[in-house]
Amino acid sequence: MIVYVGILLFAVLFKFIGSARHHGILFLALVGYVWGSRTSASLFARQHTLWYAILILSAISGIATLSSELRPFSNGRNVATWLKSNNLTEQFIVGISVGMAVPGYLKRPIYVLECEDEAMFWDRSKRCTGIRSINDLIDRINRAIAKSAGREVILILTEEDDASREFINTAPDTTSSRDLTLIQIFGGSVSEENYHVFRLTTDRIVLNTAAQIQVVEATYGLNCKDYKVTPPNQNTVASGNVTAAVKLACEKRSRECKFDIDISKLGDPANACGKDFSVGWRCGNDEEIHEARVAAPADDKSILLSCP
Repeated sequence: MIVYVGILLFAVLFKFIGSARHHGILFLALVGYVWGSRTSASLFARQHTLWYAILILSAISGIATLSSELRPFSNGRNVATWLKSNNLTEQFIVGISVGMAVPGYLKRPIYVLECEDEAMFWDRSKRCTGIRSINDLIDRINRAIAKSAGREVILILTEEDDASREFINTAPDTTSSRDLTLIQIFGGSVSEENYHVFRLTTDRIVLNTAAQIQVVEATYGLNCKDYKVTPPNQNTVASGNVTAAVKLACEKRSRECKFDIDISKLGDPANACGKDFSVGWRCGNDEEIHEARVAAPADDKSILLSCP
């Protein structure tokens, strides 16, 4: 209980919930508890078979996990070494908080986009806030450029959040600036720890909105509009019945967006009828409507929205 309360306090105070790999301490607490219960021989005897099975499974999983050590988990040190070897440490280095290992190895702060200030780590006193979208990310990068005092800007991003991933995957092709260059990639054992290093030699990055997806309408099951479902089920098929869901996933995405057709998330507007899927979208301010359709049954398939 003390261990769990400690973890909760850490998550609240530092605003970091973490993921499964950060919670191994809970298993260690369990081991400690079971070890202590050995003092009650009768209780331990009744449960030791299950406990041994858990330990064996954990050991097998641990051995499998060791294979990930063949590649660096995080490349913070490699990025810092590369910056030093290329004489880039005196440039205006900009990054996101997940790359906070880099300033530690450089022994100097970098400009952190969430905090919009220089820092060695996520500094709660600077009122750091998460990046909401690629537009928000670009706005923060532009404000960082304005503070660079004419120095070349080195931008370090990882694939930790949606905005950074979208920028990494599409920004060199969907910005109006030609002065944004991907100069190095460092791959980690998990995608969130892949470091992408860009060189910026421009005074402003502007997103090319012509390549942004604008969802017009999306419909699931229009071919089943007149299908007679078995009571008490009702046929609720209507044009545009999943527009909101597609917008949530793809609106203002750059270049392309793959939408997974999942009946468990979209709901079933016509039970027992094989449903098709159709979507229409514009690219930026272009009035032309692009269309795509997946024939019935569209369940568990995907559809691609793209802008040239």
